[in-house]
Amino acid sequence: AGVHHRMADTEAKPPAEPEEDRETVLKKVQDVLEELLSKENLQEDTFMQMNMNAQMQIAICIIGNHHKMEALGPCADISTILEAALRSENLNVDKDEMLVRPVIKTKRNTVILRDLPDGIPEEELKDL
Repeated sequence: AGVHHRMADTEAKPPAEPEEDRETVLKKVQDVLEELLSKENLQEDTFMQMNMNAQMQIAICIIGNHHKMEALGPCADISTILEAALRSENLNVDKDEMLVRPVIKTKRNTVILRDLPDGIPEEELKDL
């Protein structure tokens, strides 16, 4: 009877889903966040475009409604999205307003040289 009783116990409980640790969840959320706010995605993602302000900021609660974030399930809540955004070097977070924006590294390609001697060879300029 004892053996039968133990079997009933195991049948009564469905196998528990292994809960992902916080680090794994944060990494997943951060990856999705960075993907959503990547230059490539922002050029095509109308959801993100429509919800961004002129400073390219978007509310964290709105990002939580993006289908890619929703696909992560209940682990992608506001506090987790905020924490993941704060960890990212590619994102800028306004904690007071709960806004996040991409850190876009602008490339400058203009060099202004002043007070050069007359007749300096072009090779010397390029070496600068």
